[in-house]
Amino acid sequence: MTKSRDSSHTVSRLTAHLVWVTKYRYHILKGDALVDRILELKKTGKDTQSLENEIDALVYRLYDITPEEQAIIEGT
Repeated sequence: MTKSRDSSHTVSRLTAHLVWVTKYRYHILKGDALVDRILELKKTGKDTQSLENEIDALVYRLYDITPEEQAIIEGT
């Protein structure tokens, strides 16, 4: 039996299917390795700014953030 919502004028049923396509999102998946590398470097007291910038770039690309929006986010 399917679950549906009904009101006085409508009957509806909402179904969503989410598909993660690694072929097109591989650059996002490699972010985990960057985080692990940053944590290792921080333990030794080394500078991690360049790796953190790479993660920022991945997030900007994932959400299609424009350069103007990046400037707002970074406060520049």
